Order: sequence, then structure tokens, then C-alpha cells
Amino acid sequence: MKLKFNIKIIFALFLATMLGCKTIDDSVDLQPTQLLSEDVAVSTVANFQSILLTAYERLMVLQEDVISTSDYGSDDVRVGNNSSNAGVQIYRFLFTSQEGDFGNIFFDAYSCINMTNIIINKLPTLNLVTASDITERQRIMGEAYAIRALAHFDLVRCFSRSYPLFGGGQLGVPYRTTPANALDQPKRNTVDECYAGIFSDLAAAETRVLQNFAATSPLIGALTPPSIIRKPAVHAIRARVHQYRAEWASAIAQANLAISLSPALATGAAYSAMWTGQGTGNGEVIFKSQSRQGGVALGRSGYFTEAGNGQVQFATTSDIRNSYTTGDARPALFFSVFTSIAVTDNIIQKHRGISADYGRVDIKVFRTSEMFLIRAEANANLGNTLLAQNDFNAVRTARISPYTDQNWVALSLTQTQQLLRIMDERRRELAFEGHRFMDARRLGLGINRLDTRIADGIYANILTTNAAQALRLQVYPIPQLEVFNNPNMTQTSGY
Repeated sequence: MKLKFNIKIIFALFLATMLGCKTIDDSVDLQPTQLLSEDVAVSTVANFQSILLTAYERLMVLQEDVISTSDYGSDDVRVGNNSSNAGVQIYRFLFTSQEGDFGNIFFDAYSCINMTNIIINKLPTLNLVTASDITERQRIMGEAYAIRALAHFDLVRCFSRSYPLFGGGQLGVPYRTTPANALDQPKRNTVDECYAGIFSDLAAAETRVLQNFAATSPLIGALTPPSIIRKPAVHAIRARVHQYRAEWASAIAQANLAISLSPALATGAAYSAMWTGQGTGNGEVIFKSQSRQGGVALGRSGYFTEAGNGQVQFATTSDIRNSYTTGDARPALFFSVFTSIAVTDNIIQKHRGISADYGRVDIKVFRTSEMFLIRAEANANLGNTLLAQNDFNAVRTARISPYTDQNWVALSLTQTQQLLRIMDERRRELAFEGHRFMDARRLGLGINRLDTRIADGIYANILTTNAAQALRLQVYPIPQLEVFNNPNMTQTSGY
């Protein structure tokens, strides 16, 4: 569990950042009611570069939170043979509003959002003289808008129900656009209001961020593209947002733009380099959260693999391992068998990192293959069978050798069958990147686990017809600490 600091310590941390410190300790959890005020003097572009770097780092922590927490609930993992029971309540769908992982998502998102709000509200007032500083202000503002949109979107898909199934009138999350202060007691906006804010921020980002990966500019710290948001990443965010809203024509348009500006589907050594070692190869990466030594580590902290001490918190399931065909490059990169004195188990290789810095890898937030699969799903939903089939085949051609294209027209596949094949390919391609459970949530599906520990056999099938399980499939609860501290915060119905 992360530590909760009082407002004085939070102010001290922020001031340290303004003075040039490059990181905030990962043990600090910034709550919306404990965030930084706007009454802190920032007077140079370098100050705002430092705030932006902190926003990127908090976004990285948020991505780790969302990926690990959502995958605990999927059918791609089972509890490890000698697990310490980290994440087990989420896996079993027995969680409550006091589950710490949900608190981490909520509070890490708002600490990230607050950094962007300081930039967006204060940087325009800075009196700049040089052309380079004026240009840099535009870039910093654009990236801040994009980060704010992405963090709010992650909150919406965690703490509200599926937009296509439940509509936009339901409660979302507080959409924060101004720097927080100790007296803040925000209420939840509707989902429609949240998405309006997300689209507004993405439009503001698109006009300000740099165009491509080659364009670089100074940033305090070691971040380099694609760890810095560029225009392809803005289009990728929009494509995913439209996918979650089942706005298929718009999803196609944004995926087209992302693909046209991004690296091609990676193959061979370029694809392997994204996942081997610390995963620093960029291959087809559109945007990633760049890891740093001593920082957040997706493969540590109870996330799936052995924690360097012989424990396997979560192992891979046999059905996902068996879903890949002969000649597929992915299984050797994604899976491994770990043996120690304590246990032998099938672990996730994808986020393992290297022994010298165990579990630390760059988090791939958006990749070209996801854009192909979003476009395939959108075209299948619109009845464009050939276009959907072509994108499906393109991804598989990049991963499998030899591969023969599937002809869905000749096979007379129905729309439902086409979508099922696309969902299965999303499972294989985007495994352990936080998509599998979220796909079930947005589509209103249950979880069917074919591989569990004997002790977890009764949790093999998570059903939409079981009221308690259906609630937890649909939405996470607002963290109880926030409800206690904020009288304006309404808990989600059912919790």
C-alpha cells in the first residue's frame, strides 16, 4: 500500500521538483484533496519542463496501476502456485471499495492531472521573450493537454460503466481542469461531461504537439520520443476513446491517422527488441512510458512474475499459451517457465526485465498493431468484411511465419464470428497490456477461466447473470477513503 502524505509534505515535494529534482518518490500517493495549490511560484520554462516530466512519471505509475489491476481480473492469468495473495480479491471478484489497488489508480491519476493543470493554467501567463521559449511553451502545453485527457480517460474506463451499454448520463469522475488546493471537494461529473473534456483536451493537444518522432526539443530528464507525446500518439488516444464509445467511423479515421504517422508493424528482431531485456526497443511503439532506474517496475510489485524471491503472484493460463499457432514469434517473448526451490510455474516473460534491475521495462501504452486491430474491429462492426480481414491478416503476417491469409468471405463468417476472431487476436497480440479485462467490460461479457488453481475453481466463471459479479465486471468502486474525506463524492451504486 502506498503511503498517504499530508499537505505540507506534498508542498515540499512539489517545491523540490521546481528546484530541479527529476522524480517524486514512488511511495508517495497524491490524493485529490491533498494536492498542490497554484500558489507556488514558477517563473521559467525550465520550471514547467520539470513539472511536465513529473506528469509523465505519474502517468507511468498510472499505466502500471491500470494494467496490473485490470489483468488481475482477466482470464489470461491464474493465481500463482505460491502466491502471497496479492491481488487475489480482484481475481476472485470479491473486492470492495477499500481495495488498495483502486485507490492507487484514483490517486495516481489525479496527481498526474494536477501537474498538467498547473502547466495549462499558469504557463500561458508567463512573460516570454525568445522565440524558442514561445515555441517550447506550445509544445509543453500540448503534451500537458494530451496527458490530462489520457489520465481522465483511464479514470472513466475504470470508475464508470461501458458507455455503449449504459450511456453518458451515468456518473463518471471529477474532471479536473484547475490546480487543486487543500479545500477541494470535487463532485463526480457525468460520463458525457468527462468525454466532452477529453475530446476538448485532445483537440487542444493536436494543435500544439510536435508532428513526428524525429522532432525533439529539450526536456529536463532523459525522456526521448516515443516517450514524449507527438501527434501520432494524440490520434492513437482518440482512436481508443472512440473504440470505447463504439463510434466506429471516428475510430477508423483516427486509427488511419495514427497508422500513417507511426512506425510500420514491427517484425523479426525489431519486434523482439520491444520485449527482450528492459524492452527499450521502439519497433512499432507510438507512445511508451519510459522506465528509469529505481523507478516503477511493471514486472515487480506483485505483478505476475516471480518477485526475485521465488514467489509467483500470478501465472499465465494454459488457454492463452495454447492459443498461439506454430510459427508465431510471440509465445517465446511473452511466456517462460520459472523454477526455484519453492515453485515451478508458467510466468510472464513480457515484463520480466533483466536480473540486474528485475521487472523494470518500458510500458508500451500505444502500438501500431493496436491501431490495426481497432480499425479491424470498427470495420467489422460496420460490415466492411474485406477491410477488417485485411487488418487482421496484416497483424498475423507480422507475427507468424509462414502465414496464409484468412479469407472471411470464402469462409462465410458472420459479423459475430469476425468480431470473435478479432477479439481473440487482440488477446494474443495485446496480452498482459491491460486490454483483455477492459474489452470484456466495454462489450458486456463475462470471464470464462479454463485454467485455475484448485482453490480458485469456484471463481472460474465470472457471470453477467450473477448480480454481485456483474457489478464488479462493470465498474470499480470509488476508493472509500475519498468518499470518507469528500462529502461531495458519491459512491457508485451497488457498492
